[in-house]
Amino acid sequence: MPTKQILLFFVYMSTQIDCMVVGVAKTYEFLLCIAIFLVVTTSTHAATDQEALISQTASTLASADFAREKCKRVKIDEDKLASLVKRTGKTIEDLRKDEDYEDQVNALKGVEKDKGAAMVCAVLPMAHGGYGRGVLN
Repeated sequence: MPTKQILLFFVYMSTQIDCMVVGVAKTYEFLLCIAIFLVVTTSTHAATDQEALISQTASTLASADFAREKCKRVKIDEDKLASLVKRTGKTIEDLRKDEDYEDQVNALKGVEKDKGAAMVCAVLPMAHGGYGRGVLN
C-alpha cells in the first residue's frame, strides 16, 4: 500500500479509536492532530529542500484555504504564507494544482465528513510543522 494511502487510512482509523491520553480532554483531537501532521509532513519523500518547501507549502495552502472558508477562529499569517509561496518560485495557482495540495484537501474533507469541520478547525493550528509552522494559529 503506498505511503499516502497508509497515512489516509491512519487518519480514518485514528478517528475510530477511543483511548485515554493523559492531559488531552478530547482524544479525537489529539489523534486527528497526529494524523494530519503525518499526512502533511510525510506526504512526499522530498529529495531536496526545495521539493520539501514546495510540498509543505502546497499542503499548508490547502489547510489555509479550508480555514478561510470554514474556520473563522483560525488566524492565518498571510505574510508568512506569501513568503513561503514566493520562496517556492511557484504561483498560488500552481501550488493549488500540486499533488500535495490535493492530498491535503482530500484528507481534510475525509476528517470533516467523519467528525465535522469544527474538529478539523480545532487541530489545524497544530497540524503543520516544518516550513508551514506558524502559518495557522
